[in-house]
Amino acid sequence: MPDTSFPDTMIALRGVWSRLDPAYLSALWATAFMRAQIEGAARTTNGTFKISQEAISKFRVLLPPLPLQTAFAEQVTRIEAVARALDAAAAKAEAMAAALSAEVFG
Repeated sequence: MPDTSFPDTMIALRGVWSRLDPAYLSALWATAFMRAQIEGAARTTNGTFKISQEAISKFRVLLPPLPLQTAFAEQVTRIEAVARALDAAAAKAEAMAAALSAEVFG
């Protein structure tokens, strides 16, 4: 189920914000580790995958100390920015190569 999300599911997390950085949770949620748990818990009876709150409550969540969570989330943000910059540079290089090729081979 690549690129599948569960947009109609709301997950309430109560009483965890003193131990869990929201930016860390967001970064962690996007990992293969969490994705495997999500896909493993998803069930369908009519082709629409759903995850029960009970299944979510059994997810294993890596919970380092809060300062490490914050540092991890900040590093993810930096890496994502570098990835975007590299994508933009690659697109620019491809456009320049196409323009050069058109100029040379007309």
